Amino acid sequence: MNGMELDESFKSLAGARDTCTNLLTQWIDDLQELWGEVGIPPEQQITRIKVVYENLSELMRAMVDEEKSRRDGYIENITKCRAECMRLAEELETTFEEPPEDFTVLRKEKVLRNQVKQLIKERQLRLREAINLRTQEGEL
Repeated sequence: MNGMELDESFKSLAGARDTCTNLLTQWIDDLQELWGEVGIPPEQQITRIKVVYENLSELMRAMVDEEKSRRDGYIENITKCRAECMRLAEELETTFEEPPEDFTVLRKEKVLRNQVKQLIKERQLRLREAINLRTQEGEL
């Protein structure tokens, strides 16, 4: 499969999944054909296919673990941002909006991170205003 064909098959999740499945099947078929030409008996071919399976399983487990770790990092950041929003909202005597429950983890994290930035800006603005008022008061 060339690059353009691969790009086309990866335009949808189902297409990408089917392409991976089909390619894996084709590669196993290619290996079996090569092993047959060489004269490797079926029992040894099965052993070699088990090695392919173990290698792919290890790779996929590592990828799943990495994605779980990434998700857990986002969830941890959501917790930290929520706590920071609560602290800042209390300090500023204002409120903040919790993201809806049906939002994805990434979307919740982004919404809360942006709210933290907004609340920090609001605090900085109020501090500058307070400093300006004190300065003006001192001049009077």
